[in-house]
Amino acid sequence: MINQPQESGKVALVLGGGGARGYVHLGIGQILRDAGLEPDIVVGTSMGAVIGAAIANRANLDGMLKVVKRLDVNDILKISPESHRELEKVIGRSLVREMGVRRRGNKDSNQTPVKLARLFTFFKLMTKNSTIEDLPINYSAIATDLENGEEYVIREGKVYKAAAASSAIPGFIPPVKLKDRLLVDGGVVDVLPIIPAIEMGAERVLAIDVSESLRQNPDQSPLSLFYRTLTIRKKELINTKISIARNRLGNRLKVLSPPVDELNWLNFNEVEKATSIGREFIQDKLPAVKKLFRQEKS
Repeated sequence: MINQPQESGKVALVLGGGGARGYVHLGIGQILRDAGLEPDIVVGTSMGAVIGAAIANRANLDGMLKVVKRLDVNDILKISPESHRELEKVIGRSLVREMGVRRRGNKDSNQTPVKLARLFTFFKLMTKNSTIEDLPINYSAIATDLENGEEYVIREGKVYKAAAASSAIPGFIPPVKLKDRLLVDGGVVDVLPIIPAIEMGAERVLAIDVSESLRQNPDQSPLSLFYRTLTIRKKELINTKISIARNRLGNRLKVLSPPVDELNWLNFNEVEKATSIGREFIQDKLPAVKKLFRQEKS
């Protein structure tokens, strides 16, 4: 039986983006469930939106893990061992030209690109073709509006489309069209969507950041330096938004960062390794997490 907070105040679980590293959220979700800790609100970016949808739907996370482990997700999404290098080339050649998004994703076309159709199929399997409005827990997914560059919070419609829009890596996965908007990966503008959770009514927030850390002694090749600057900018954006959220929530905000650097963000077949990291990490943090969920006094 789910243990509800002892005092008033909605609790939000915020799951950050990080590609395949987001499978860590699945392991965290399993431990929270086993501990009887259920959030009132779930907000996610990228893979955080996918796992978040399963949590918001009170899905069988153990069964979900078994299914995903049997699948060759890299093959479903057509991610080859060379895809990381391919993506690097795309970024290196085409960043200034929006990484080819407009050429491959004609917004006036009614035909779904093959890679996007595969993503839809995978996420339908992960989310059981649910509708956001029908989920038992309040849920939203974060995407980026390609036209105006703004954050777009998806709070209605098919869950699989919301998750796909939140996960559409620019230049790699075509944009998703929703309500005449072209949407791409929410991580472009909000890797860790704490502020949208607060705007949905959260008064206590557990946020899980699965972005990579800044490693020491960085490779000084031009492309590696370019990636490092992107990582630095992303970290600064996360820290700025955390600071804004902490000004509003104080110690009612807890941000946790599992050790994800050994996980390849494009290897979606490392689900067992990632979920194990998530389970082990959150198990050690349970006493503090229980205090946050239940507002126990120190």
